[in-house]
Amino acid sequence: MKTLPMLATSLLVLAIIVGFGIRASERPEPSISEPLERPSRPSVSPPFWKSAEVSDPGREIPVRIIQAEDLGALPPAADTDHVALLTQAIEGMDRAAIQSAALAWYRHDPQATRDWLAAQPSLDDLQPAISYIVHEISENGDLDAAIEWSALIDEGPAREDTIFEIHALALRNGLITKDQIKLELIAPSRRAELLSGAAGD
Repeated sequence: MKTLPMLATSLLVLAIIVGFGIRASERPEPSISEPLERPSRPSVSPPFWKSAEVSDPGREIPVRIIQAEDLGALPPAADTDHVALLTQAIEGMDRAAIQSAALAWYRHDPQATRDWLAAQPSLDDLQPAISYIVHEISENGDLDAAIEWSALIDEGPAREDTIFEIHALALRNGLITKDQIKLELIAPSRRAELLSGAAGD
């Protein structure tokens, strides 16, 4: 009779063990979660030395060659020694260099240029340059200044022709009237030509 309770107890224990085994086998296996995505970083532009475009070294680039006449249009440097340049041109008897140096100095400082010229013992080598300056002054419409500069031209036909041309140009450009002509400066033989308006035709 004792074996019956013991058998029942053994069966109960076995049933409990089997039940735990079944429950354990039915538990779902733990799932491996996907890794969390990291927040995306804002895009950063590459450094300028990496993104800069480099021109093709083989490409031809047009280069403008400065001509001699271009230099004449440039303003003279403030420290230019105009006296030395003009003196050197005179000593070298280079008429083109004399005219260029005199004109550059006149455009930089007209009064200083005229004062220096007026103090020279001889202006023989400077006559073409002075005539050119007078012509430029006339084209700018300053009749009085042109006449003043014409006094540096040797007295004679060259000066008379220059003064005549100064007045004729001023008349043609409407800068003066016939009443404003300084007849005392015009050769008597040419006054009628100037007053008739035929000068330069």
